[in-house]
Amino acid sequence: MGNLRTLVHALTSIVSTAALAHADEAPLSVCDALARRAEFNHKVIAIRGVFLTDEGSWLMSNNCGTLATPEFKWPAMIWIESSKEAQQNAGFHDEPYQTQVKNINAELQKQGYDRKRHEIWLTYIGRFETFEDLRRQGKPVGYGFGHLNSAPARLIVNEAKDLQIKPSPSQAPMKKTEKHQ
Repeated sequence: MGNLRTLVHALTSIVSTAALAHADEAPLSVCDALARRAEFNHKVIAIRGVFLTDEGSWLMSNNCGTLATPEFKWPAMIWIESSKEAQQNAGFHDEPYQTQVKNINAELQKQGYDRKRHEIWLTYIGRFETFEDLRRQGKPVGYGFGHLNSAPARLIVNEAKDLQIKPSPSQAPMKKTEKHQ
């Protein structure tokens, strides 16, 4: 049984490594990945978006509205799946990713990141997964990924890169308005 498990893990690693070659293209936006979710399901892709940590890790966008499915509207966000088990099942090794996370956290501290004033932009590479039918037994309850099944897709991560800290839209300078007389 152990030899079969080793063979399956080796084959999964080979397939995942071959798939990573396609992830070297320009990253997709969260909006594009969700709009074309059936096309990218179970494929290794790169996605760039705003990173959030609240009841888990998420990649999101405020620019594309919601993903409407029958009887349910999904937020434009993707669950970031970084558990060691999920990474191994996808044929990824978690050690390089854990090192990247440590480096990103160190850079955030070095640049003075403040979650009230800034947003974090990252590119993640990993295996994209979604469900064909995002409804649970026909009920208008989301059947997705992450905390409370809140996201319509997940990305099992293999790599995190291209950190960029931007001012939060709520912290953007106010435009001067003219007074009407």
